[in-house]
Amino acid sequence: MRVMFQLMLFISCLLSAVWAYQVNYEARAIKREIQDLDNKIQSVKNRINLLEAEWAFLNRPKRLARLVDENFSTLRLVPITRDHFKDSITLELIDAKKKERE
Repeated sequence: MRVMFQLMLFISCLLSAVWAYQVNYEARAIKREIQDLDNKIQSVKNRINLLEAEWAFLNRPKRLARLVDENFSTLRLVPITRDHFKDSITLELIDAKKKERE
């Protein structure tokens, strides 16, 4: 009986060691995967920051004004003023006057 009990304890100890090894191995694999994801996230954040800096550089007002001046003959871009914006009531009045003339 005593030998049987010791054998059971030995087998359960052995099974516990195997289970602990598997858990440790899986935990290390998951930790490695998390580190890889963190590295990918950091590289994407760095890329986003770089693209935002490039966007800000390319959209500098002086640069855009120079490009507009250089390409005025093809683009015909002009600065936006208050007169370009009309409220809806003014537009409705203009449409009503046009309909009256017709």
